[in-house]
Amino acid sequence: MLWPTEAIAEYGFEEGVYRVRSGFVSSAGKRLPDQYLSYAFCRDSAGNPTRVAAAVEGRVYVLSLAGDVLLEVASGSVATELYCFADRILQVVEQKDASASGTARLYDLDQGKQITVPKTLQGSADVSSVDAARYFAQALVSGSGVVPAQQGKLYGYRDLSGSWVKKPSYDSATEFAAGKALVSADGVWSVVDAQFKPEPQTYASAEPLLWNDVTVWLLSSNGLLKAFFSDTFEQLTVWEEMTEFEQWGEWVFVSGQSSIFNIATRRWLDLPSGFQSRPGEFAISPDGRQVFSYLTAEIFDLPAGLTLLPVEQSLLNRHLLECVDRQGYPVLLSVKGKPLPGTAVISWEGQQAAGGIYYWARVGTHRGLLNADGQWIYQESRFTTLED
Repeated sequence: MLWPTEAIAEYGFEEGVYRVRSGFVSSAGKRLPDQYLSYAFCRDSAGNPTRVAAAVEGRVYVLSLAGDVLLEVASGSVATELYCFADRILQVVEQKDASASGTARLYDLDQGKQITVPKTLQGSADVSSVDAARYFAQALVSGSGVVPAQQGKLYGYRDLSGSWVKKPSYDSATEFAAGKALVSADGVWSVVDAQFKPEPQTYASAEPLLWNDVTVWLLSSNGLLKAFFSDTFEQLTVWEEMTEFEQWGEWVFVSGQSSIFNIATRRWLDLPSGFQSRPGEFAISPDGRQVFSYLTAEIFDLPAGLTLLPVEQSLLNRHLLECVDRQGYPVLLSVKGKPLPGTAVISWEGQQAAGGIYYWARVGTHRGLLNADGQWIYQESRFTTLED
């Protein structure tokens, strides 16, 4: 596994937008320097990481999970964003300044060759270059053979040669997945099949939630709210009389529910009786002394002498629980309730990897990786910042 690391931010565009340089540490302790302007994990059909696309100045590489360079896919590219479609296609977005929408190119992840988007499907006044490339890549990966296309204010579908297979007649239209797509016309939403035949059930509204490569569409109808996933278009859950919800990372909090929904696993998680959800990945007991961790699905006691920091004062890193001790000094707890070393912390970033949660931490002149038990699994005794 490769764990991302993060260097001190540097100024990017003239407007003062921050860019961050990232590096990696492999599970074998191999350290890749903080030189990558952007990166994206490629994943298999089960969502497991397989390799990493990473961009430095002028080049984009594909790295193994051991940190070795497998191939170079783009030379002369100033990539500001990378996106992997399954484990097959890489989208490289180049943005020259903070106000521009950027241009996009597609590459085959196995051979490193550029994939040409037909001219009739490339960016236009109605569809950006980035969206056009994304539609084309998703059509190749899903095997649907069609992409949503806009003409004026209406959407239709073109085949991969650019010919219209469904002339514009929709107010909105999504990509196809598993032979289905979501469209709207005259304020009514419906699911259509590959022949654009709508299913009998219609919906009054559609709300998208985003998590990694998947969009979850929440479709409401007559007091019910159904969840459809953009990669399968299967209906996996129904909420009754739902009025409010909030997304926090991969979790969806639903008003009036004693459970929360996980977008990644597509399952419900029951909260212990009386526990109240807190922004992030924790729920708190009524007396404030016990904590339920969503990721471990276990309850731990708040260590003696510690008090939870009020939500309005918290930075709300979803993998960290922020507390203060009796002297008012900050103490950070992991998802397992373990104190993490140091109080003079420059930066913390909780990441979820195949081996669980880890934390990239800087304490004094030390930095490295901590596991959820608060133990160093990789450590550098001295380091140099970009300013140095």
